[in-house]
Amino acid sequence: MRVALVNPRWNFDNSIYFGCRQPHLPLELGYTKAMLERDGHAVLMLDGHLFGRDDEDLAAEIADFGAAMTVVTTAKLPVLALCPAGAARSRAFPARA
Repeated sequence: MRVALVNPRWNFDNSIYFGCRQPHLPLELGYTKAMLERDGHAVLMLDGHLFGRDDEDLAAEIADFGAAMTVVTTAKLPVLALCPAGAARSRAFPARA
């Protein structure tokens, strides 16, 4: 089966999300890709957030790939360890005066 795994471009306007807002590798999609490939599936993994690609661009590549199934992340994992050094820590754990 041909499977597309997609991390869309995120917009954090008016968001209470406290995790890393910097583009970073979506580990959950990477693990899923490895398991699917291990079982013989063809997998396309796209990261709109990391590469600044809009939804229309991602949809066109998925169509060209001929995916039988598409999985799209609907929430970012609040994993501060994935963030570049200190980029999110000040928001999540503000310094006390």
